[in-house]
Amino acid sequence: MRLIIGFLFALTVALFAVQNSTMVSVRVLAWMVETSLVLVIIGSAALGALSATLLGLPSAIRLRLKVREYEGKLKRMEAEVKELKDANASDAAHTDNAPPDMAQQDMAKPDGIQVKGAGRDGTGT
Repeated sequence: MRLIIGFLFALTVALFAVQNSTMVSVRVLAWMVETSLVLVIIGSAALGALSATLLGLPSAIRLRLKVREYEGKLKRMEAEVKELKDANASDAAHTDNAPPDMAQQDMAKPDGIQVKGAGRDGTGT
């Protein structure tokens, strides 16, 4: 979209410049140049575009560096998520392969705490 707008703006400037092709005197500080108005218009537009680009360059560089930083963080976090999923899957596989009373015992009694009166089924009988 920006490219289309830029092209339309350039086309408008070019049409305006061609229609105003008279000779003009341009004074800049101590210099005076007599040139075509076409060159003055196109030169002014080019200098304006150049100055806008140069003024926007620091923020564009800053944003590009920020994006690169966030992409690095994203890759690290995706790797961490994958690692955690793999660890979780291996833990689930380990728990599925354990005898049923062992898995229940690990969940029901953390840190090896013995519950008096509880049988193997955990009902107290």
